[in-house]
Amino acid sequence: MGSELQVKYQKLAQEYAKLRAQVDVLKQAVRTEQNAKASLEVELRTKDQALRKHAQENESLNFRNQQLSKRVSMLQDDLES
Repeated sequence: MGSELQVKYQKLAQEYAKLRAQVDVLKQAVRTEQNAKASLEVELRTKDQALRKHAQENESLNFRNQQLSKRVSMLQDDLES
């Protein structure tokens, strides 16, 4: 009976050692993924800022284009009259 318990204990110890090794691997994988996530979040913020800047620039150019179109139209009307 004592040797039976010893065998069970050794099996449990081996299983525990395997699980501990897996935990270390999983912790490293989690850290790697967290770093990748953080990097992607920074990249996303940067691209989002650039997108907002370009959208604002596009809106500004459209507004200026409308102003210039009105001015050209007025000048053409003046030229015709």
